[in-house]
Amino acid sequence: MRVPEGEVSRADFETLCSRLLEACDPVVEGANGDPLRRRMTLGDGRTLSIVRLDPGGNEDSLWLRPLGPVALDPATLDGDVEELEALLGRREGLLFLGASDATTSRRLVDAVARMAMGPADTLVLVCQESAALAPHVESGVALCTTPAGLRSMVETVQPEIVAIDPAVSPAELRLDDLAAVRRILIGVVGSIPDAYAPSWRMRAGRDASSSARAWLRAIIAGVVSAHPDDDDDGGLVISVTPRGAMRSAGRRKPERRADTAETARRL
Repeated sequence: MRVPEGEVSRADFETLCSRLLEACDPVVEGANGDPLRRRMTLGDGRTLSIVRLDPGGNEDSLWLRPLGPVALDPATLDGDVEELEALLGRREGLLFLGASDATTSRRLVDAVARMAMGPADTLVLVCQESAALAPHVESGVALCTTPAGLRSMVETVQPEIVAIDPAVSPAELRLDDLAAVRRILIGVVGSIPDAYAPSWRMRAGRDASSSARAWLRAIIAGVVSAHPDDDDDGGLVISVTPRGAMRSAGRRKPERRADTAETARRL
């Protein structure tokens, strides 16, 4: 929103700025974010970026822009919902949440995170935003940090859940930092769900210790893939592959060798 010169008084403009910033999502205590760059979550789940440019100068203005799609109501998920709820009911586990595009993957992470949250839970979202802002959730406490700030956040807050935005590269994370968290949700982008876990593990474990790589193999609980629901505008259809099924899919049946001598006798 650009406020033209002369339309409002300086005092009225300052009041408007103050009220908008007060209505924005809270900034995480201790975050080194830009106080002039904030985010506001609307009632329908959409988020806006609010930036104040040239405060006090000749070009003093407020710029508002949408940051992403409408947040997905977990109730609109279709497909293997009961299987997903069973995996989320475990005390510990890591889930890979993926789709063929980043927008759908991000919506899936948001929906599953909201399903996993309880009133006493704390969730930390790891994302690339320079200002650490709390994501919108209906239950529990949610915070946001960057990959570089994850260790400090985990040590300070001790969250029950960490969710990783699909834009965060596995190479930016330390497995040792994640190992202190019981439940982990990792957003990925790809068209082959069977490749989600191996690809992420390969890129995340390059510099990890052998114990960290062993922890990662043990903690994986399953894979959830999603695609837009053709019958429900804005909804997602999910497919869940639990850990046991992942192992079965990864094994190839040994090829039977033909006994050439026996074959020759039969011929």
